[in-house]
Amino acid sequence: MTAPSNPAEFIDRLRAVNWSGSAHGRTRSRRLLMQEHLRRAAWWAQRFPSGKWPFPDLAEAVDPTVRADDTLVEEVEDLTAFASFVDGAAAVDALHWYALRAVPGVVLPDLPDPYEPLLVFFERGGGFTMISGYLDVDGSLVPRGDVADHLIETPVVDLDPTTLDEIDEA
Repeated sequence: MTAPSNPAEFIDRLRAVNWSGSAHGRTRSRRLLMQEHLRRAAWWAQRFPSGKWPFPDLAEAVDPTVRADDTLVEEVEDLTAFASFVDGAAAVDALHWYALRAVPGVVLPDLPDPYEPLLVFFERGGGFTMISGYLDVDGSLVPRGDVADHLIETPVVDLDPTTLDEIDEA
């Protein structure tokens, strides 16, 4: 699966997310997906500092004039209403990112899509919570750290569904 190229594609995929804690048996892949999201977000945040971590609004950091339409923001908020506050806020940040990507002529650095791992994470079983310096992924704690902690060259995990399934079956 490839990253969405616009807000509509993002919302279509978000609509399919089951927020009711359906991640049973997928904790390993979801933990790695969260780490990959943090890795990618760190590279973008280093390039475009936002002052927020671990879930920076990268679209605002790149171009604060580009925001998703309010009706789309409301739809994402409705879709994530039963998720944690941080899930909803991260999903809205991703929506703004895909609005930025859809602007004709926008030129972005050659860095991997920062929100694709987070979207795949959601698709594999809903959300997460934040507690005391950690992200709680189905009871498995991922250190929040800071931007520098996540500036890792090598990808943490391949986003291919077959690869992720194999990780969970191991």
